[in-house]
Amino acid sequence: AGDHRLIADAHGQTLVSNPTLAELKWPEVRERANLFDNGQVVGWVELRRSLRADLNRAVATGAATAGLCLLLAYGLVSVPLRRLRQTEDELEYKAYHDDLTGLHNRDAFRRLLTHAVVTAGRDERRLAVLYLDLDRFKGINDTLGHDAGDNALREVAKRLQDCAGPHDVVARLSGD
Repeated sequence: AGDHRLIADAHGQTLVSNPTLAELKWPEVRERANLFDNGQVVGWVELRRSLRADLNRAVATGAATAGLCLLLAYGLVSVPLRRLRQTEDELEYKAYHDDLTGLHNRDAFRRLLTHAVVTAGRDERRLAVLYLDLDRFKGINDTLGHDAGDNALREVAKRLQDCAGPHDVVARLSGD
């Protein structure tokens, strides 16, 4: 009761909304967060909550001070918003990283390479791209199984990251 959640697309068209918006009474808190798909904003979520019922209960019992009211309001809003931000961060990470190795994926690599080419051209610096392919990798999967192949890919990824410098990018572009 007293909560309102609204999800809209990038054009502001409402996709989902619960019907309690008209019931929201002052004081209320609201937060809006963007929704991303592959790094692009595709919509947003708005969370609104009326604090009136909570404040009325606190005043009625005489147990609330101004600081407690602020703490209550902060707790009611910050916990769901913190979870929303964590979920947003997790989704953005998954959009640009390979699940198996944790390396950048093909989309992230293309984005980072484009930026590096532009920067190198502007600063008149050199740029190198090294492409590796694991020979006879299919044989590992066929003879030892896919778990062994996955372990081999993770180990190669770890070793390449250990060799890379702090400004170098290591990415997984395909199966092997």
